[in-house]
Amino acid sequence: MKRLFLFFSVLALLVSLCACKDTEPRNGIRSVEDSETTTEPPGAPETQEVFNNGGRYVQCGGDVYYWEYTADSVEPTGIWGEFAEVPGVSRPLARLAADGKTQRLFTEDGYGGIWIHGGRLYLTRKAEGGYGQIFSVSMEAGDTSVAAKNRRALGPGRIFALDEARGLLIATVEKFKGHLCVINMETGQREELPPANVQPLLYDQASATLYYRDNSAEGPGTVKLCAVSVTTGAVRDIALVDAGQYGEDLEVADWIGIDLGSVRLEGGKLYMYLAGYGGNAHVYYAGAALAVDLAGDGVTENKNPGESDWYGVNRPFTSDSAGPFEGAAGDTWSWTICPGQGKPPLMVLSEQDLAGLGLPAGPFFGEEDFAALRDVEYVDGALFFLIARGPRNEAEDIGWREAYDLASMRAYHKDIATGEIAQLYSIGAQAAQAEG
Repeated sequence: MKRLFLFFSVLALLVSLCACKDTEPRNGIRSVEDSETTTEPPGAPETQEVFNNGGRYVQCGGDVYYWEYTADSVEPTGIWGEFAEVPGVSRPLARLAADGKTQRLFTEDGYGGIWIHGGRLYLTRKAEGGYGQIFSVSMEAGDTSVAAKNRRALGPGRIFALDEARGLLIATVEKFKGHLCVINMETGQREELPPANVQPLLYDQASATLYYRDNSAEGPGTVKLCAVSVTTGAVRDIALVDAGQYGEDLEVADWIGIDLGSVRLEGGKLYMYLAGYGGNAHVYYAGAALAVDLAGDGVTENKNPGESDWYGVNRPFTSDSAGPFEGAAGDTWSWTICPGQGKPPLMVLSEQDLAGLGLPAGPFFGEEDFAALRDVEYVDGALFFLIARGPRNEAEDIGWREAYDLASMRAYHKDIATGEIAQLYSIGAQAAQAEG
């Protein structure tokens, strides 16, 4: 498995929790109020199926919603072509209609995943101090030069999951380490869950259970897994995993991470991938795929988890090359998706597709420049992705980690049924010159 730089995505979710004013306990959960909360109803009930909810590209009613990057909304330089989003910069939220037409709905300083429920968009922005703030807006178009219509602030946090059946958001809040919040989308009421210093892993809507990692109760090389009911606040221990028993490299690792994309619930077991890191650069040492029995029958190693990377929301991909971080000039690439057990792999991006987009050798990182795929997500028969390019910037290298400047970024949409690829938008001097 290609897990070398998993640390950065996992670390981003380790800062958590909930800043809230306590009221009297109710059903094991402390009710909280927030000065930004409103009590207006969120709109008409959502009757259309939503695909990839929480992803960068989310489909509802045949239309796909997504944030557009702008030249000033991403850092100009990044290690291995990873360009961080700049907080506080407004950018368009756009809609790709079923007929192929695109429309910019409004401009907001949002970032990250998009959630849809009850005819509204639930989004996150970064406020003072870089902490997340949740807000919801109307899905209708407004003046694209200003903020969205019918905007409602829902207080501090970042959305981790959405429970459609109960109308709840499950959120973490970075500012106060250690708590989880549940937000009622109809009333705006916030409730604080008991666990402290946690990393959310997976939410099971059927049982209203959030599975998480309890960082406060771990020792060197151990991972404690727990669960909490979002309706009662009841907490239960699942397992205490000794990562060292799955290999010497994991035993000597300085830090053990969990690949959030690998966590799934199936047949009474919680599946996940542990990865060990060490040194100042958090170098990947080793990993192990585990199956945790929720009935208390222990933890077993999953010897044949399959070779897959995860893009979008619960979408496994395979590639015939080394992977997006290890690819080099000369590799050949093709991407397939595993649509489900017993179903044949589905080709979503072929070598010919990449060649037509100017990547005949696939994504690569060279001594002079780079070209790479970013934000790859599969949404109900369509593939969305970015291609970023730029020159080397040795002055910004961090040790052996190579830095590149961002010269251009183009966003694409591929209809899997027809094979047609269309460009959604582009940024950067090179992109603008090519289009002109």
